[in-house]
Amino acid sequence: MKKGLLWVLAFLPLMATVVAYPFLPETVPTHWNIQGEVDGWGSRNTLFVSAVFCPVCYAAMQFLPKIDPKRENYKKFTKGYAALQLCLVLFFLLIQCVMLYTSLVSTTLDMTRVMLCAMGLLFCVLGNFMPKIRHNYFCGFKTPWTLASETVWDKTHRFGGVLWFWAGLLSFISAFVLPTELSYGVFFVLLMASSLITLGYSWWVWKKEQTK
Repeated sequence: MKKGLLWVLAFLPLMATVVAYPFLPETVPTHWNIQGEVDGWGSRNTLFVSAVFCPVCYAAMQFLPKIDPKRENYKKFTKGYAALQLCLVLFFLLIQCVMLYTSLVSTTLDMTRVMLCAMGLLFCVLGNFMPKIRHNYFCGFKTPWTLASETVWDKTHRFGGVLWFWAGLLSFISAFVLPTELSYGVFFVLLMASSLITLGYSWWVWKKEQTK
């Protein structure tokens, strides 16, 4: 996808908020509890905070590779990095649209369940693209051992990518079939377990490399 179109998508949350602003009530939902119920309210102006997060995040992803000492490696996973940017932009766009919906139409929407579904899908996509990411200092599983060795980096990202994919898929499924509170717990446990196991695997691969 061309950068120009991605910039448009990145600014869509802000543009949608500007268009919706005159129709928004003075107070809007700003926080949901673990049951998916609204437990925090704020001024409609607070929606601009989440709206600008998307273009700021996308701008950072454009800028950071330029100052990365390993910036030449980004050329080796151009498509993967572009796909990663697209997924994050769409993720933030979805969240902003849902927040606008809860403000304009109905506060009964289970925002927690929506977030769990969205994050589950996001982790599936991230896990799928992790093996394609090459050695750098801003994107990927950055442990002391992956940063020290490209071999450890490649093996860790292949291994961790599989874990993140399945953790995301199981989280997505659980958000549909389990009560919100339980699905939230499943997501947290899967996220922590997959991250910690990947961290341990990274150290183990590095240790094996040192004994050769």
